[in-house]
Amino acid sequence: MNPDYIAEIERGYPWFTYAAFYDWLAERCRDIVEVGSWKGFSTAHLARAIKRRPDRGWLHAVDVWHNAGAYWGDFQKRFPGDTGEHLYQTFLTHLMAYDVQDVVIPYRMPSLIAATVLANQRRQFDAVFIDGDHTYPAVRADILTWLPLVRTGGILSGHDYNNRHVRRAVDELLPAVNQAEGHVWWVTV
Repeated sequence: MNPDYIAEIERGYPWFTYAAFYDWLAERCRDIVEVGSWKGFSTAHLARAIKRRPDRGWLHAVDVWHNAGAYWGDFQKRFPGDTGEHLYQTFLTHLMAYDVQDVVIPYRMPSLIAATVLANQRRQFDAVFIDGDHTYPAVRADILTWLPLVRTGGILSGHDYNNRHVRRAVDELLPAVNQAEGHVWWVTV
């Protein structure tokens, strides 16, 4: 079977409701991590915004790209037996379709492992956007693990603040959280 990656991209992304926030973020931040990139729609949008900067920048896309996540059931109905390779190829195709593969660095691994790898390299980022596993323990762990990798004055943010598990973790750890359109939460570190 030769999957149609472009058709998968064109299926649409009704949950990508935070394009304006990503534009705002890219105006302020040059080196950004996106935790949870799925098919790459939000990734491509943010990467295009980063690419418009006069000094360009980098987007570090972190995802496992395998049989996990809230949308996996829908994906598996269309691609039975696929363990995630089609998902990852769709992500890569999306980057190429929007000509942003030169500013995106994919990390095909769990969020906490990627954070450890980057921390061991003594990396710091202008912003981290968390939109991976939405369970309470995972969101809490992502915040605690990625927070030290955000430069002073940088932005820690994420999606789905309307999700009770996300909101609980964010509110417990970041009591002065700001909200933006599209169910986005953010704080300046």
